[in-house]
Amino acid sequence: MFQRESSIFIALFLLVNVLFFSYAYIEIKQDEQIFQKLHSLKIDNQQLKKQVKDMAIKNQNEHIESSSIIDTVQNIKKSVVSIIATKELPTFRKNFQYYFDPYSQSFYIQPEQQETKTVQVSGGSGFIYSNNGYILTNKHVVQDLESDYTVVLFDGTEIPATVLARDEFQDVAVLKIEQEDQKFYPIAFGNSERVQPGQQVIAIGNALAEFQNTVTTGIISGLGRSIIAGDRQKHSSIDNLLQTDAAINPGNSGGPLLDLQGNVIGMNTAIAQGANGIGFAIPINDILSIAKSVEKYNKIIHPFLGIRYMTLSPKIATDLQLEYTEGAIILGDEKETGIIKDSPADIAGLQMGDIIVEINGQKITADINLQKIILESEIGISIPLTLIRNEEEIKTHVTLTSM
Repeated sequence: MFQRESSIFIALFLLVNVLFFSYAYIEIKQDEQIFQKLHSLKIDNQQLKKQVKDMAIKNQNEHIESSSIIDTVQNIKKSVVSIIATKELPTFRKNFQYYFDPYSQSFYIQPEQQETKTVQVSGGSGFIYSNNGYILTNKHVVQDLESDYTVVLFDGTEIPATVLARDEFQDVAVLKIEQEDQKFYPIAFGNSERVQPGQQVIAIGNALAEFQNTVTTGIISGLGRSIIAGDRQKHSSIDNLLQTDAAINPGNSGGPLLDLQGNVIGMNTAIAQGANGIGFAIPINDILSIAKSVEKYNKIIHPFLGIRYMTLSPKIATDLQLEYTEGAIILGDEKETGIIKDSPADIAGLQMGDIIVEINGQKITADINLQKIILESEIGISIPLTLIRNEEEIKTHVTLTSM
């Protein structure tokens, strides 16, 4: 009897322990699950906080960027102008007067006296770069020699303009406006050599020759582009252009392309026909010499060295069996000289076959060619020049004259 009761007691004891430990295990598992849920919620909460913070930073940056563009436009709007071309055109009428000639016994037709009307024939943009009212624009904006040109300021003031110069090598022209007691606000020049692809830019101009001071934004899409501009009858090549996706419409030509600080880095010039978001601007560094020349001489004067040359490259150097792969080699032979008589190069003693490797402190490379350096140099100033002659380095000076 005692053994039976003892067995029952042991069985009950074991059952209670099993139930107890099973319950404890279940509780522990539930606690673990609750802890994991709490931990997950904590992680989700941290991620949510991070997302909210990132969104706030993004919105703040966009607000700062938007404010920067607004401030820039407000600061430079007084420097941007619209250019209107007008022309006296005949007004044709369909009505004619009939007269009877008693001597010939017949009627004859005499048209009414022909009238003319001033008509706007084109429009473009430009920007003031001097307190004296000098304006830069594209040559094709003011290419009609028979048209009269009027500049419209930011506040609607209209001032007759004089075209001082049209550049023969680049699509650039300079105008001048004068009006008593009128203050002009010159734009600030930037440095187009520092422009990088992806950089944000602002374009301002007289879009479609109708919507004055139209503002568009975008980025620099490419550097050093070359295009053929014009129509089938008349066209020309323009090199070393900035490419941008900022919207440039007809009428924007001649307007400024700006960085976010309001410095002009280019002149809006052309768009790719049949494509969206492909516009081109002349780098401002390629225009500065023209602007300075007109201010100083009242006309465009290009610096002149007086040589025929070829820019070296590794391939050309190999073909000519030259050791030097960079520089500008002066061309010519016994039949045709590569140095113009009495030119700055001739006076400086340069010879055919010389390799100019540096001029005015700048080395000549594929990206920085001799012509670019010369166009950026001043006339009448003696500048250093380094050349290679018979594998010997020679340092000399040359004084550029006007072309």
